[in-house]
Amino acid sequence: MMKTNSDPVLKSVPLSASTVKHQTDEMAHNVEKTLLLELQCSKFSLQLDEATFGSSSVLMAYVRYFSPSLKCVTDEFLFSKYLEGDSKGKTIFRCMEEYLQEQNISLENITAVATDGAPAMVGRYRGFATLHKQKVPHVVTVHCFLHRNHLVAKKLSGELHEALMICIRSINKIKAHPLNSRVFTKLCEKNDETANQLLMHTEVRWLSRGDSLHRLVDIVDSIVEFLGEVALLLCHELKKCKKHLLYLVDIYSKFNEIQKCLQGRDVTIIQAWTIIMGFQVKLGLFKNSLDRRDYKYFSNLKHFSTSLMEDHSISDDDYRDLHKPSGQSAR
Repeated sequence: MMKTNSDPVLKSVPLSASTVKHQTDEMAHNVEKTLLLELQCSKFSLQLDEATFGSSSVLMAYVRYFSPSLKCVTDEFLFSKYLEGDSKGKTIFRCMEEYLQEQNISLENITAVATDGAPAMVGRYRGFATLHKQKVPHVVTVHCFLHRNHLVAKKLSGELHEALMICIRSINKIKAHPLNSRVFTKLCEKNDETANQLLMHTEVRWLSRGDSLHRLVDIVDSIVEFLGEVALLLCHELKKCKKHLLYLVDIYSKFNEIQKCLQGRDVTIIQAWTIIMGFQVKLGLFKNSLDRRDYKYFSNLKHFSTSLMEDHSISDDDYRDLHKPSGQSAR
């Protein structure tokens, strides 16, 4: 492009930390200014989420609107603000209202608001949605589609919930102690495992449960070997719930696939609803397949059932019990 040697020119560009920060701040300010100018004269929908990081509570806001410059519907990050004091609905509403007033954006421009199901957001008397409707009666408030899906995925039968708790205790036994973590890493390397670390399960990270269980299954032999030395009772419990664990890995992998399909830009409520309805039909297919002891849709469970059939020391009663927790959860 320059038709000359570019090295001297590139070397003359200042790249100090302060310069890069200054340029980044200028670009961020320009992007924010452009966004605010468009929101001042456009109708938009708003998505709010309040999260706690350490001792701080942060309110994040995203907007979706028709951009006159881009000639299409677009999603943008609006702001991130620390909440002073508590994180009640009144505080959240005041924080959002003050920001919009500072930027000369009318509350009347908001046509819809999506939140999670926390009382501070959807409380009947003092929730954010109630306070917002008092100022803007025509606004539509909805419970976030992804959050509803996440809440449903948390419902487990008693046996499966107990198995999940055993898995979490096993992971914490290794990850919560630095010495155990280092020794376990060496053991995985010695056994030529595909990974040498376990993944923690975090409630606010919706995909972490499936990912942590999948990693646990990948190196379960090394985990059993390690726990046999440091926590024998926990080791026996983990081996006893192995069939439940394999089913959980398979079903949560399917939940994760659905949640990934519901995320991303330009996903409309119609598309999300179609995905959920399709998955509900698949659940019926999964249930019928499990009732027939056909595990073709559950790869980990299929491998385990094949091992049971090849192992003549396993009784018929144990094999028949294999599909019991799976069928309960599918229903």
